[in-house]
Amino acid sequence: MKPAVLLALFAALPISAATISLSPSTPKAGDSVVVTVHDIGGGCPPVTASAKLVGLTLVVDVAPTPGGCLLACPTLEAPVAYTATPVTLPDAKPYTIEYAFTNCSGMRTVRATTQILVRPSCAFDRSLTVARTTSGALEFAWCDPSYSPFPDTGQSATAYRIFVVREGEAPILVHEQSGGTTATVALTNHEAAAKSAFVEASLCDITIAGCRDTAATLKSNVVRLAPRRSSP
Repeated sequence: MKPAVLLALFAALPISAATISLSPSTPKAGDSVVVTVHDIGGGCPPVTASAKLVGLTLVVDVAPTPGGCLLACPTLEAPVAYTATPVTLPDAKPYTIEYAFTNCSGMRTVRATTQILVRPSCAFDRSLTVARTTSGALEFAWCDPSYSPFPDTGQSATAYRIFVVREGEAPILVHEQSGGTTATVALTNHEAAAKSAFVEASLCDITIAGCRDTAATLKSNVVRLAPRRSSP
């Protein structure tokens, strides 16, 4: 392929060069979501990012602004992030997110795609609550992200892991369980100084052969822990 001589902007990159993130990261039906794309290139010409729902595909299009291609400026091979306009995902179903870039020649190239499962009620990344018992233990509660909208389609939570975080240290695994959405955890003396906590859910793909492999790991919101009351 010959490089363009004039305004050779944003040459197509391998589809794996771009990544897609979603906020909220685990949407439920009816949520308005914002897609951010991280790619290489950008800076010139000015671009806009738009998003629209086409069936079960959330299409994110990045294209030069009107008149942007008339600017004589160099293409930059540098990291860039595009944030699209919010879009509401109305139904609890599997969706595809598609990111495409249109260059100054009018060529539209799909740079990245990813699959998401919109659940009917469980927004796992916003569901965690933590309370202290009278004995000083921590009571955790969260929602179950398992969902199968069609036969042999969907995901199921196979395990939950609870982590606490001390100041300036890596997260500490304090509890693990295979089912249920509540747990009461008594921290050791080493863990008692933890300032925050979160839960991870391991998910498997639901197939005709049963629950297969680990499909994803979801992380809950991080909850600040109330100081432990000292004994009178």
